[in-house]
Amino acid sequence: MGLSAASAAIVNLFAAPSESPNSEQREQTHSGLADDPKAALRRRVKEEARSLFQLVGQSGETARSIREQIYIQPHIARDLFRFVEDHPDEGCWILGAIEFRNRVLREFDALASSAEHAERIAAAEEEATRRTAAEIPVLPVLHELVVESVC
Repeated sequence: MGLSAASAAIVNLFAAPSESPNSEQREQTHSGLADDPKAALRRRVKEEARSLFQLVGQSGETARSIREQIYIQPHIARDLFRFVEDHPDEGCWILGAIEFRNRVLREFDALASSAEHAERIAAAEEEATRRTAAEIPVLPVLHELVVESVC
């Protein structure tokens, strides 16, 4: 079983940027938009959250299932912080990645709580419930499994 669509998108959050900037990136640099690192970070956070939100309703993905994949579970966070303590040279990158994920999560939550998307989210939940119900195998009733003993 491979990665879900949401997992694949999250993996791409931390992929190295391409070596040659596309025309949009070049235009932003020339127009001065890329000069402010905080503004660039905010744009990237919003882009990632919107991209992940687009997965709602696709292949059984729900806002909840995508959120669970963005969210850093406490036991993983503890391990990451322990690693930062043991390897301070890598700490800046890891703490930056955690902060980025937290920002994406907040932006994703804002999108998911918007009344504008309520119908889409509800439809995705209903579809996921239908898919789950279809995947549950129907087991035979216990009395049908009784085998007469040969004594």
